Amino acid sequence: MYVMRYLLALALSLALVGLAQTQDRQEPRTIEIEVDGILLKLAVQDKQDKDKQDKKEDKKGDKKDNVLEVGDKGVNIDSKLDGNDGAYGDKTHSKVFLVKLVKDKNYRIDMRSDDFDAYLYLEDAKKNLLAEDDDSGKGNTGLDARIMFKAPADGVYRIITTSFEGDSQGNFKLIVVDRDAGKDKKEPGKKDAALEIGKKPLVIDSKLDQNDAAYGDNKLHAKLYLVKLVKGKTYQFDMSSDDLDSYLYLEDPGKKLVAEDDDSGGGNSGLDSQFVFTAKEDGVHRLIVTSFGGDETGAFRLTIVEN
Repeated sequence: MYVMRYLLALALSLALVGLAQTQDRQEPRTIEIEVDGILLKLAVQDKQDKDKQDKKEDKKGDKKDNVLEVGDKGVNIDSKLDGNDGAYGDKTHSKVFLVKLVKDKNYRIDMRSDDFDAYLYLEDAKKNLLAEDDDSGKGNTGLDARIMFKAPADGVYRIITTSFEGDSQGNFKLIVVDRDAGKDKKEPGKKDAALEIGKKPLVIDSKLDQNDAAYGDNKLHAKLYLVKLVKGKTYQFDMSSDDLDSYLYLEDPGKKLVAEDDDSGGGNSGLDSQFVFTAKEDGVHRLIVTSFGGDETGAFRLTIVEN
């Protein structure tokens, strides 16, 4: 007898669960069933509502803005990670940006922050992971993220901005640049007559901008200075900037690369360039002033002195 009653209670419970799945409810509900003085409680949530909640979680991190277009000037966005952001994998706070990329073009994607350790993911439209990075962008803290990417196909890609820890919050900047925009520019032109370098430091304040020509395949904005060096003498070259990651090249009179530097100068950001060079021959050398990324712009100071 008792077995039959319990089987009846179980059948009734299953019937009620089926009924609940056909109703439009937002939260789980509790169903109470009493059989021979025994109270049974069942927590029921509609499968339809559960699916809706799962989809909501999947989409929570997606940014609802329009798809970003990367033109000659690139994309530059100031944003923030906070407690309202959705999750991405084990990263509890993330933002997703949709960006349209062109097949075979080369792009640089930077996430910069002074508030946390930046982390970037790049996916295709089907959410297949294509690239990720932690600290390649260096930056003021040495913790900025950078992805260099050649698009395999036209389409919309997903940039996921988050932190290394996954739950960090704070301000960040997202930059997306078409590294091929400007390759049609000629190599940097002559900047006045050859500079004479002596014991008194020669100081030049200038700026890299969109109008500057390219140097090689990767440096889209560069300035060229001609410097007259004397065989056997030693010179120090410094490039400092708070706006960009400085990079210096030096070529001999035959345009052969004889020196280059990224961050040896330190400076306020830790990204200034510096090298010391002893001339192997008399003549006019070519000093190329650019940035580590190749397409960065901003003010800089160039200092040259004979040691």
